[in-house]
Amino acid sequence: MRIGLDFDNTLADFGGLLRAVILERTGVDVRAIREAHPDAHDIEAFVREAVGGDRLDELIAEILRSDHSAEMEARPEAIAVARRLAATHDLVVITARSERESVTPRRWLQRHGIAVSDFVAADYAPKAPHALALGLAAHLDDSA
Repeated sequence: MRIGLDFDNTLADFGGLLRAVILERTGVDVRAIREAHPDAHDIEAFVREAVGGDRLDELIAEILRSDHSAEMEARPEAIAVARRLAATHDLVVITARSERESVTPRRWLQRHGIAVSDFVAADYAPKAPHALALGLAAHLDDSA
């Protein structure tokens, strides 16, 4: 069976790295913002206000286009689950990233011993057409 996996925030903890970079570069503690707004489903607006929208976009772009992605921690149990799936299934990674931004995630997968048959950079377009074209039975992702 062919199974698709997302990269950012599914296999690797992009959010954790972003929080660390924001704290290091701007002094803004995203966890404190989350604690101050416990009922907010999406705290991005609060973070954008605290950091500055343009500055936040710059930090995200820096992470995506640099070797910072190699520093990301794995999501809890993600490596173990991916390896178990790879033992009996054909894994495909479909990421929203552009091709240019996908070099480091490919190295991350190799470093963690996660074997994939295909790696698709959707270039911020919907992933579903790629999943259908690749004949995936399922796709695991942190977003719809």
